[in-house]
Amino acid sequence: MRDIEFLGLVRNSKLAVFTPKDISRLIRRSPDYVYTYLNRLIRRNLISRIEQGKYSLPGTPIESVATNLLFPSYISFLSAFYYHKITVQIPRELTIVSIRSKKPIEYQGYIIKFVKFQPEKVFGYERNKNGYVWYLGSVEKSLTDSLYLPENCSISDSLIAIKKGINSNKLIEYGIKMGSIVTLKRIGYLLDSVGIDVYDILNPHLNGKYDPLDPILPKNGEKDKKWKLVINTEVENAH
Repeated sequence: MRDIEFLGLVRNSKLAVFTPKDISRLIRRSPDYVYTYLNRLIRRNLISRIEQGKYSLPGTPIESVATNLLFPSYISFLSAFYYHKITVQIPRELTIVSIRSKKPIEYQGYIIKFVKFQPEKVFGYERNKNGYVWYLGSVEKSLTDSLYLPENCSISDSLIAIKKGINSNKLIEYGIKMGSIVTLKRIGYLLDSVGIDVYDILNPHLNGKYDPLDPILPKNGEKDKKWKLVINTEVENAH
């Protein structure tokens, strides 16, 4: 098979990430032939190896590569805020939520980082196309994820997202669906800071234990009696 013909077949397949098995099916050749052929294309820089057994065509958008390595998966946290135009900071690290663990991958100057969620917590994402399919958490789901695991996106960045404009009802719905009390406390506290009081809605789901607003920092700070949070980090305009 001529290389140009092969590359055209792969491009037309719309596979952002492909495996030797995919190619064996596509060109109807044996796995041994495919492995040899793919290695030759790599040496000639006609395809790129993402990791062992997974490849892409050069120029494939990073968001498509990142969200097609595992299924289901989607871009979330601060990385998602960039795609939603909430932050102008261009991410060199893409944080991906999936139901499986995976070590970070360096690819095309990016670090693709994977965060494992329980299957019931993987929802609220959208299917997009840029020539290839890719998946992005909605603003409200990415914000919920960020308040569930603030080590992947600062509390301050989450507040910026809220100020940019979110659907508070959907945020509450997603927070409840996550099944995390501390996430609901953080949602309530930050919504309060922009004048949206949802205490009566969230109160039945809360407890009396004091949790840190930011779990990364020492649990030292003023106690917020309403939301039962230890305010251990400064958040602009919050209370």
